[in-house]
Amino acid sequence: MSYTGARRVVVPDSVEKIGDAFNGNNGLYSITLGAGVKDFEPGNFSNMYELQEFIVSAENPYICSVDGVVFTKDMSTILRFPTNWKYGPHYAIPDGVKIIAERAFLQPWTLDMLYIPDSVTVIEEHAISISDELSYIHFGNGIETIPSNAVTSCSWLTDVYIGSGVKTIEKDAFWGCARLSGVFIPENVTTLYEMSFPDDYVDYTLKLICGYKGTYAETFAETTEGYSFRVEDRPTKEYAILVEHKTFPPFYEEPLTFFQYQEDQLTKNN
Repeated sequence: MSYTGARRVVVPDSVEKIGDAFNGNNGLYSITLGAGVKDFEPGNFSNMYELQEFIVSAENPYICSVDGVVFTKDMSTILRFPTNWKYGPHYAIPDGVKIIAERAFLQPWTLDMLYIPDSVTVIEEHAISISDELSYIHFGNGIETIPSNAVTSCSWLTDVYIGSGVKTIEKDAFWGCARLSGVFIPENVTTLYEMSFPDDYVDYTLKLICGYKGTYAETFAETTEGYSFRVEDRPTKEYAILVEHKTFPPFYEEPLTFFQYQEDQLTKNN
């Protein structure tokens, strides 16, 4: 099946697999998935710059949606964040989610700050990929390893806070994040690589490692060319502290329904 030119699409209950029918549909802003959809591939929703929400039928036994975001039915895995999420530039993955699936955050064009809770223990490769807006990520305390290519091609990512559970940051964990200049690394990290963070090939700023004195992070920064170290026990950006304590703007506390959102936009435009 193929959809081009539509603004809202409802996939009927009889459909089990969507495939790449929606790829490249720039005008589509809402997709409703019926009760039969079970083969949900996050990478099949790419180059859709206007997509604000997914709505999943409550009768679907395989997947569900919360605030326009797709999860497995048991809420253990976040599968897909829409490219133009309608509730604003900050997002906190719900507590209880354990896995961030591959391409869950593919092309999150309007996302500026991402909070990953302590319940998340696994981040798959390319989980967060291709963004010109994302500037800050908070990794919770439940993650032990940030794998290769966990975060890729996020060209405006500048600051990262890494939780106390992380022990290893693999090579190319932040591949293609050329502006990454400030990283808070906890004392439990015992494995870092020169290529854990991107080469400063655009020559923006010296990469800054923040953390506790006497830790592996300090040794790494002082013995690796292109890095510097600063003793710090808070995230590297002031507003990151707000994310850490989940003091989100009103839009997140009380999300609008889709129709309320439409009315709100009409009011603003008139």
